[in-house]
Amino acid sequence: MSEDNKKSMVSYWKNIQEVYTKDGFTIICGDYEGREKTVGVHWPDYPNSRGYLTPCVIPKHISNPMIEGLIVQSINMGDDERLKKLQKAYSYINS
Repeated sequence: MSEDNKKSMVSYWKNIQEVYTKDGFTIICGDYEGREKTVGVHWPDYPNSRGYLTPCVIPKHISNPMIEGLIVQSINMGDDERLKKLQKAYSYINS
């Protein structure tokens, strides 16, 4: 994740790691105020509030299957770099 994105993100998100990006759609994991260790999604400049990027929080019952599906896709594509990021995110949010 670029340092500019981190600086322009609302303060509710901490310890942010970008785990998946495709065509501007980005999945992050991190600590969200009130919900530690969660997944969020955003696009290059949306959603935002007062000029700050505010990724949508994805509930665990949705984020787990979403990341599991991306893990399977990464295995099938042989994309080891993406696989490692997704596995790390899955472990992080489920620890």
